[in-house]
Amino acid sequence: MSEYKTSYRKFILASGIYGMILIAINFTMASPVLIEISKSVKSTIALTGMILTFMALGFIFGTVLNGIFTRFIKRKHLYRTVLFVQSLSFMIFAFSKNLVLSLIMFLMLGICCGILEVAIGTMMVELSKKTAGLTLNLVHVFFGIGAIAGPALSSQIVGHGFSWQIGFLFVSGLVFVNFIFSLFIKIPSAEEYDNRQLILNSNAVKSSSPKIVSNFTKLTIGLIILLSVIIFTNTATEVGFTSWMPTFMRLNKGFSNVLAGQSLSLFWLAMLVGRLLVGLLSRWFKIEIILIFLCIACFISAISSVLVKNSAAVFVLFVFVGLTQSGMWPGVLALGSNCFPKNVNLVISVLSAAGGIGGLVSSFIVSLIYYRFDNLKSGLIISSSYVLIAFIVLSIFSLISNREKGSEKAIMKLKK
Repeated sequence: MSEYKTSYRKFILASGIYGMILIAINFTMASPVLIEISKSVKSTIALTGMILTFMALGFIFGTVLNGIFTRFIKRKHLYRTVLFVQSLSFMIFAFSKNLVLSLIMFLMLGICCGILEVAIGTMMVELSKKTAGLTLNLVHVFFGIGAIAGPALSSQIVGHGFSWQIGFLFVSGLVFVNFIFSLFIKIPSAEEYDNRQLILNSNAVKSSSPKIVSNFTKLTIGLIILLSVIIFTNTATEVGFTSWMPTFMRLNKGFSNVLAGQSLSLFWLAMLVGRLLVGLLSRWFKIEIILIFLCIACFISAISSVLVKNSAAVFVLFVFVGLTQSGMWPGVLALGSNCFPKNVNLVISVLSAAGGIGGLVSSFIVSLIYYRFDNLKSGLIISSSYVLIAFIVLSIFSLISNREKGSEKAIMKLKK
């Protein structure tokens, strides 16, 4: 596949970076203002929180639908259409007065984000094959910036006495600007591409673990299942906390919406910094060891943030959860790709899907517990416990991989 002409590269890169920032804002701006949204749609906070579950569900659909749509629709038409639908969905949601319409709009927003993340990643790779990894990493740094900006935007608007709808209308306008901009970008058609390979290239840190196997056997299938459980449970903890902790802070700890929004922004900032630190640490330590340590630290900080009474401690511990979550997703993807070098595409697809489902299930369970028992604290305690399962399964995976490494060394000696 030929690279883009130099004259168009900077415009495609600009649209991709801008789009990735808006995707991150899409995922993070609703959480700090769930209370205000629930009043507008005349529903309970627990049921209103289901919009986050529907968005996660839509994102999973979007990554699947992208592969289907690109078989029949040119990428440029798909990219522009989805940007327009995303902008329209933000606008309709802002004017929504009932929960059903709000849920439908957040499902649509999730679908749009799923399609756009794959499309943007693909275009970033095609900017220059020689520097694809660097370009993708740059774009995902801006995703982190968007994740920081989303909660700050919505909470500050409400905190200054304005309606929460203004924030969503503002973002709708920002997305529409990208739609207009995309009309003037030359986006060549492309062959079928593997979206999960892009996630690997953009997120994974280099693993020092051995390349265990490349063909699927009972052992390799077992390892895939273990890695899927790890990323499922870890993502469940992450999404459970990012979706509901700001609301818990406001209802149970007396935080203002501005302070709760700031905590979520700092959560994402800590995750951004943590990924850089994990990348450095992976030069000297096995990624399994780093992830095991992060699981323990995550559980301690997560459960403590829910149980402690001091508001300042809650704030700090929640931000620390973001730091401990930083290396989990890319680290598990790195383990999967390193263990199965000949089946990277399939393995990364399975792991990414498992992570997405974990986030979906966690958000739904917290919403359900809060709705049935009016106890948000219990839902968050359950969310914090998922990472303990990740710790146990990760330890099992490490033992199996080390044993396999020893067997390979023994075979190599015999061959010599």
